[in-house]
Amino acid sequence: MAYYSDFHSHSDISPDSKTDMVDLARAAADKGLQELCITDHWECGSPCYDWQLRKKPFDADRLLERFAAAQSAVGDRISLRLGLEIGNWTQDEAHAKEGLAIYPFDCVLCSLHTIKGFDAYFFDYGCEDIEPFLTAYMEECLELAQKADFDSFAHLTLPLRYAMIHVQRRLSVDHCLDVVDEVLKTIAQRGLALEANTSGFRTLGEPVPSVSILRRFRELGGELVTIGSDGHNEQNVGSYLEETQQALRESGFKAYATFTKRKPILHTL
Repeated sequence: MAYYSDFHSHSDISPDSKTDMVDLARAAADKGLQELCITDHWECGSPCYDWQLRKKPFDADRLLERFAAAQSAVGDRISLRLGLEIGNWTQDEAHAKEGLAIYPFDCVLCSLHTIKGFDAYFFDYGCEDIEPFLTAYMEECLELAQKADFDSFAHLTLPLRYAMIHVQRRLSVDHCLDVVDEVLKTIAQRGLALEANTSGFRTLGEPVPSVSILRRFRELGGELVTIGSDGHNEQNVGSYLEETQQALRESGFKAYATFTKRKPILHTL
């Protein structure tokens, strides 16, 4: 029997979600998931931390209160885990570590939401000379992979998804595959996980990062992969899990990981 988990989701603790944690958990249970990890945003550095402070400062007390409420609401219908997505770790390492100290999280995601000082969501993906910016993004991902304290690296190559959303432009990182390889090797050598983010199926027709990058991670010794929807609402939580599991099989993986108390548990694909 297939095991379905979503280890990247956001409640209204995050600035970009309006969905209460109880509703998120119920939606995941209704879709037949066995496990859900809620990983709200903890942003570091400008402009993303400024954005979080301006829109909705992180409320740790409410995080724990709503998580307890969600656990009570769903009971044993689904196993709930509490995680954190730490964005842009190396832009403010002290602040990143403050986030880790909030709670003994089950899973910590590492992510990069900026490109050379721009919020990646609002970057001009129509610009002509975009390759140096994508290279800079990957170079900072390498720095994160080397220095951050995390369990799974989330939505590597995120700007490619944004480019399709905003200007319907299909980009790639083929021009800097040497840097991509270094990111993947670093994650693999540290014994950490790479996330297959299902949100890519909504725009690109495959997970983020792509099947080719997931396959390359396996070739370079990567053993751990997680699956996360990046769902910010009831509709997207737990979406495209079957398709992503198939993409991982095509990439050479026999199992994928969930985390409890930051320790990986493998599930056969």
